[in-house]
Amino acid sequence: MRMRFIGIVLSLSTIGICLSHGGEGEKKFASGPAAGAVLPGPFDMRVVNGDFKGKQHCVVCEHRLFPVILTFFRDPGTEWKDDGPLAYLLDKMEEAVSLHELAYVKSGAVFLSPNAQSSATAAGKKEAKDLVEEAKQRELMLRRVEKRAEKYKNVTVGIYPAEGPKGYKINPDAEVTIVFFNNLKVVTNQAFAAGKMTKEDVDRFMENLDKTIRSWKASPKKS
Repeated sequence: MRMRFIGIVLSLSTIGICLSHGGEGEKKFASGPAAGAVLPGPFDMRVVNGDFKGKQHCVVCEHRLFPVILTFFRDPGTEWKDDGPLAYLLDKMEEAVSLHELAYVKSGAVFLSPNAQSSATAAGKKEAKDLVEEAKQRELMLRRVEKRAEKYKNVTVGIYPAEGPKGYKINPDAEVTIVFFNNLKVVTNQAFAAGKMTKEDVDRFMENLDKTIRSWKASPKKS
């Protein structure tokens, strides 16, 4: 009987270890500053729409202590579907600003691309032919992002080099990183690897954002 009891205990312990190891392997995909963190700081991007089109501009500085939906996209090139989840997210960001106008919600979208790099931002000397090709690819990318951004009035869209702003820790494998911050502090963060985000994910994020903002309205002090 004693040996049987010891065997049962050992079996249960083994199951516990396996479950524990399985849980460690199921870590959340992370990119960008975590919820609760203070925003790493300001950064300038090349804006492609709105009042600051064609200029280097900082959306963090512009909106200061207002709540902001700030999204980082990996530039998908010409493969981005007009009815896909990425376009759907931008549409929902546009809608969220209108829905929460009284809460002064703002939004910005940053397209991260190696083609946003220029001789002014890249290290090392380049030959003339490389600079010409670089400028050509940057112009093609700009025109493509401009076309996608032209319908948005509430989302400031811009481009930035592929690594993302310093200190923001944008995961190189992240296709989308959504950061919602208020008073320069991250309220929530969600990130997705390539092809992983769905329209349902976008809806859930926006529903939670809506609940958060409504909770602010019910409280005399924003969290």
